[in-house]
Amino acid sequence: YFQTFWGNVCQTCHQPNLHCFSCNRQLNQATLLQLPDYRITCRQCYSSAVFEISQQLIQLILKTLAHWNIRIKQPLSFKAVDINSLIKLKEQNGVLDKTTTGQCRTQFEIRDQAKKAISHEIIILFGLPQQYCLAILTHELFHAWLHENIDQDKLSPQDTEWLCDFIAWHMLKTIKSAPYWIHNFEHSMDSHRSLIKKRVSRLSPPLIIIALKRL
Repeated sequence: YFQTFWGNVCQTCHQPNLHCFSCNRQLNQATLLQLPDYRITCRQCYSSAVFEISQQLIQLILKTLAHWNIRIKQPLSFKAVDINSLIKLKEQNGVLDKTTTGQCRTQFEIRDQAKKAISHEIIILFGLPQQYCLAILTHELFHAWLHENIDQDKLSPQDTEWLCDFIAWHMLKTIKSAPYWIHNFEHSMDSHRSLIKKRVSRLSPPLIIIALKRL
């Protein structure tokens, strides 16, 4: 038997190729919707799907991050793309991840023999439901903050991903997101073999920023 987060229990109806890309609901040919790339989505996720990243959404996230003393100083640009384009961008950076939802592409230059971030491009998939999109944007924006403020040699890739998920999780709780998206990020955080989470997982975002700056 197979049971989903949504309470569906069945013996023979589980078809991974007919899951909503965003929320993982089991669909059938009568209920699925097709996005312009090969992904399928459910009607609930499609009803709030984001195809262009609005300034209103960006400002909502940046205002909340600033309240937590997370301020990105270098120029930011945003772009929503199809999954094939995002996978190609990841592969160009040597990342083989077929389930990716976003990327932060930071440009660096050497100043005074130190590597400094000078701009960030945030790229995410189009067609994600609004609350999920907001969390992915928050995750990628925290990558940008880390690139500006923390020597990357001080954090492992697992630490970095856990921290970005943790900030996104707090964002979802702050906006009183639907429980599934909060659960989704809790599961993602649990999957990272991070050492730093044992030290900071009980801290609020402002206190995590203080702890990171002391590394």
